[in-house]
Order: sequence, then C-alpha cells, then structure tokens
Amino acid sequence: MKILLVCTGNTCRSPMAAAMLQRLLEQRGADMGEYQIITAGLGAGTGWPASPGAMYAMQLMGLDISQHRSQALNREMVESADMILTMTATQRECLADKYPQHSLKINTLAQAVGEQADILDPFGQDAVKYVESAREIKRLLEKLVELVVNK
Repeated sequence: MKILLVCTGNTCRSPMAAAMLQRLLEQRGADMGEYQIITAGLGAGTGWPASPGAMYAMQLMGLDISQHRSQALNREMVESADMILTMTATQRECLADKYPQHSLKINTLAQAVGEQADILDPFGQDAVKYVESAREIKRLLEKLVELVVNK
C-alpha cells in the first residue's frame, strides 16, 4: 500500500506524519515491505529540510526527520498512490479538483478516520504549535493504523 501524505510546503506536517506513521505501523507489527510512505507539498519547493520546529517536535517523540527533503506534489505521485491524505479540507479540495479521476482515494487525515478537522499549520509559529500539531497528527494516525493494519 502506497500512502501519500500531503501538506502545503512539505516541511512540517507531512514529514512529521510520515515519521509517526512509519513508527506506528512498525509498532503494530506491520510488514513494512507492504507499505510505502511518501510525502509532498502542494506549494513545496524542492530539497528544503524539515523546519526546526518540526524536527524539535519529532525529537520529543524520539523520531529523527533531519534527513527529510521537501518535494512538490506531481501527477505521478497521485496516480501511483493507493491512499492520499491531506492535512486540511482545502488541500483535499484542491487535489480533488486537479485530479478528479483520483478523488475517491483523496481524504483529509481526519476524514479517513471518520472525523472532520483540519490540522493546524505550525509553520513560522513557536515550538508549542509544532508539538500541538504533532500530537493531533499522531492521534489521528493511531486511529488510521487501527483501520489499515489487519488485526
């Protein structure tokens, strides 16, 4: 299963989500050969590192995203993904409008687990906002892993 995590700049929310999802899947004993997790941003530049706030929030959770480099979303990523998860409803709508033939596999992370909420973009804010975003992403990912991984 190829899971594409999408945010705006691909330096905060989606890299944090990818690191946490990887760990949660591993903790559940998932066969990681069956999963590919990729990230991209709707307005991302290429090659930017994760933001310092995102790296800090992940360090608090024992995760290292220092090797992450941003990439812009492209058609190939959308076409090859089995599941596409955005951080906000606006991002979901943007993707669904641009790739209507793939709209059924595009959801917000919250929608994927039966909730309706956007994940705060902490970019440019203090470390507390990054930690809050990371906690909300983790809460939703824990629910997602329960749905995705066979018990």
